[in-house]
Amino acid sequence: MRKLLFYILLCCPLAGFSQNENTLLLNAEELLFTGDTLGAIQGFRDVLRAYPASTGAALRLAEIYDKAEDYQKAAQYCNIVIDRILENLDLQETRLNQAIKSGDSTRISGEAYRKNIIEKDLVSLLHLRGKIRRNWERPELAERDLLWALELSPHHPGILNDLALVLMELGAPDAAVEKFKDALNADQKDIIPQFNLANLFYKIGEPDSAVFYYRQVLHLDPYHLPTLKNVAEIHYQRGFYHDALNKYNRIQELEELDYRIVYKKARIYQEKREPKNALDQWDILLENFPDDIDLFFERAKTYLVIMDGQEALKDLQIVKAVEPNYPGLRSAMAYAYLLEEEWKKAIKIAYEQTKEHPDYAPAYLYRAIGYANRNRKRKACKNLESAYTKGIQAEAVPESLISLCK
Repeated sequence: MRKLLFYILLCCPLAGFSQNENTLLLNAEELLFTGDTLGAIQGFRDVLRAYPASTGAALRLAEIYDKAEDYQKAAQYCNIVIDRILENLDLQETRLNQAIKSGDSTRISGEAYRKNIIEKDLVSLLHLRGKIRRNWERPELAERDLLWALELSPHHPGILNDLALVLMELGAPDAAVEKFKDALNADQKDIIPQFNLANLFYKIGEPDSAVFYYRQVLHLDPYHLPTLKNVAEIHYQRGFYHDALNKYNRIQELEELDYRIVYKKARIYQEKREPKNALDQWDILLENFPDDIDLFFERAKTYLVIMDGQEALKDLQIVKAVEPNYPGLRSAMAYAYLLEEEWKKAIKIAYEQTKEHPDYAPAYLYRAIGYANRNRKRKACKNLESAYTKGIQAEAVPESLISLCK
């Protein structure tokens, strides 16, 4: 698009722009370059007031409003430029036909070349308006513009890619896949259609195809962050934790700390039975989010895995102070007290839990363990029987308790 602007600014004065018009355009460009967007808008509007047919001013206003996400105005100024280009194209078609009739090959070649330049400008503007209309949530109009542009430039990878995105929005994923593939065929080293095609497969539930194209992107750019994040998410969701960790670690090398990734790494380490690594991640999170009781509870569960009841209880007490009825809190506290051999407290909390949830099997097991360690065999065995009845598995029961209740 910038090439088109330069063409307009440099060539159009020779074709009819007044020197004053060109000066006004360049003044507005200077304001835009220095960051005075409002001043530049006013400058380009002043050009259009003085010279209503100024293609350069209308084009720049279209681009500015597109960037500002004022798509209605951007499309309006695109219309001005396209109308002017179509008029020029009609005139050039007439000149070319006259040249053909004359039989002058040099003249024919010159007029054909000028027509080709105008058609390229039209392709650029249709492409721009198509993208604007897509952003403006006018996919049907965007599709029309992009198809028109493709008629003039059938193998343009950028247009093919944007048309595929529009087709996705129109609910035509199969057609979108074909256009993305056409864009890839037009330029095998273009990352954008590779990435968008992978995203499409991810969206429609084909993770293997998505990963294939994400890998193609990473082959071209090993540090493409959006791709690394999406691949890591797929691996995480599918339980491929080793691969997910590799991607998360690479992401952390490339950008500032992303706490969502730290959280997922903590969960992965939990699933991989690597509690010490998980604790490192929970510590990072709690240093930055000290009021998040969910994180305290997750860290407490990790402490329970390594049978550190004392540290687990510290975190669980924090959770209890904020939310006494936090889901799973009583069970975790009962188990932590068992680890610390505080049998009476474990029995008390487990009893409260069975009153609230009479069918929760682990609570009966915790009571049984507590009573056994207080030499209350009858109550221990009665609670163990209840635990079995409620569904506890024999492998979860300590051998000492099984022997006691034979």
